[in-house]
Amino acid sequence: WVQYEGLGRALDLYPRQRVQTVLHLAEIVREDGDEARGRAALENELPHPEVELKLAQWDREAGLLDDARMRLEAVVGRRGYPARIRARAWAQMAQVRDLAGDGEGATAAARQALALDPRSTAPHLALAKLAERRLDYSGALKHLRSAWGLTPADPRLLVKISMMAEKAGEISDARLALERAVVVEPDSPEMAARLVDFHLRHGEYMDATLRLNEFTTRFPSDSRLLRQAERLSREIASDL
Repeated sequence: WVQYEGLGRALDLYPRQRVQTVLHLAEIVREDGDEARGRAALENELPHPEVELKLAQWDREAGLLDDARMRLEAVVGRRGYPARIRARAWAQMAQVRDLAGDGEGATAAARQALALDPRSTAPHLALAKLAERRLDYSGALKHLRSAWGLTPADPRLLVKISMMAEKAGEISDARLALERAVVVEPDSPEMAARLVDFHLRHGEYMDATLRLNEFTTRFPSDSRLLRQAERLSREIASDL
């Protein structure tokens, strides 16, 4: 209710930020289980390109690939839109084509996005996803690292890098990415728990112990860390 109230007031107080406010509101409504209401709110703001991109994302996630493709074609075909907007549309198009089984078209769309906006992370993320689907984990990791070079303070991207590095067999890089994520987002017990889980999965019990001592002091009531402490005790006992 507080979020709804705050966003409703923002619509009145900040008319120049209307579209961003509506996008945020629609996401909240959708998370609450009322996607139809969220769509209706977005459709009132059409043909704004940010709204088209959001609706295309929702269509793609719902499996409505033709609907998503038509929305994205409307954006990429408008030369008057900023390059960064069209690049994001091409990056989404890559995902749509990939889901439709058009691997070559997906790669071409991702590279078109990269050509339009080399400073955007979206094309690199799209190319990483395509490489992962081909089981080319090293290639996917290369694209994720390129994206990280553009947004070094994105902890979610660091988590993706860690996961892909593990798949590629680069364990030290995977560990380093999670350690950086903890530094970037020091108040997140989720990031802390991810790092401890990594240590536990790889049998790094000393590191896990040191980190748990640090993290449980900072987040004493976090259930994930408490469960990990119990798991550590069991695994150490079983090795004795």
